[in-house]
Amino acid sequence: RKASRCPDCPNPLRQWLMAVALAALSLSARAAPGDIDTRFGDGGRVASGGSAIPLPNGGLAVGRNWVYGFEVEFLDAQGRPNPGLGSGGRTVVTLPPAPKSYFGRHQLRMPDGSLVFAGWVPDGNGSGAKTVHALLRLTPRGDVDPAFGTAGNGIAQLGSTSVIVGLAPQADGRLLVALLDGTLEGDEMGVSCVSATYRISRLLRDGSVDPGYGVDGMLAVPDLASADCLAPTLFATDATGA
Repeated sequence: RKASRCPDCPNPLRQWLMAVALAALSLSARAAPGDIDTRFGDGGRVASGGSAIPLPNGGLAVGRNWVYGFEVEFLDAQGRPNPGLGSGGRTVVTLPPAPKSYFGRHQLRMPDGSLVFAGWVPDGNGSGAKTVHALLRLTPRGDVDPAFGTAGNGIAQLGSTSVIVGLAPQADGRLLVALLDGTLEGDEMGVSCVSATYRISRLLRDGSVDPGYGVDGMLAVPDLASADCLAPTLFATDATGA
C-alpha cells in the first residue's frame, strides 16, 4: 500500500516557481527610471531599423524602408508582433526602392488613431521620373487608408519643390504640414539650404489642401529663411492661418 501524500510537505516545483517570481519582482523593484525594460523584446531590445510611433497600451508602430517599398510592423507592449493590426501584424506599401521613394522622416499618430508618415515618392502616383514629397496614412487598424490622397493608395502628394520638416495634428482630423520651399542643394536623403522659405499647409482629412487656411491653403513665413533652415522650428497661427 502506498503511503498517502503529505499535505504539509514542501513541493519542490512550487518552491522553484515562487523563487523565480520573487526574483522577477525584485529585479522590477530595483529598476530605475531610464533603465532598459528587459521584459520588452529580447532583453529590452527589438531589431527595427526604422522610425517608431507609440501606440496605446504600450505598443509601437515601426516603419522601415526596404527594397520593395515601405513596411510598418506593429508590436505589442512586450515587443511581440501584434496580429490584430495590419495584415498579421504588418502593413506593406509597394513602392520603388529608396532613394526614389522613402517614408519616415517625420511621423505621428492622429487623434482618431490613424498613422501618418512623411516622405517622398516618384510623381504620377509612383510612375514618374520626378520626386515629389508626400504623406502616407494608415487607418487606426493599420491598413492603408484609401480615402487619403487621390489614387486610393493612402498617399497624398505635396509637390516637388518642398521638403516636409514637421507635422502637427489638429483635433478635428486636419493636419498642419511645415514645408521648406526654395533653392536646395543635395538629394532627398540629405538636403542643405541655399535660400529657402518656410510654408505651412493645412490638409483636410482626405489629404487635400484646406482652401480656408492662409492663401489657398498655404501660409508663407519668409522671415525664417536662414542657413539653418532645416533646424526644428515651432509655428503658432490661428485657425485661419494668420
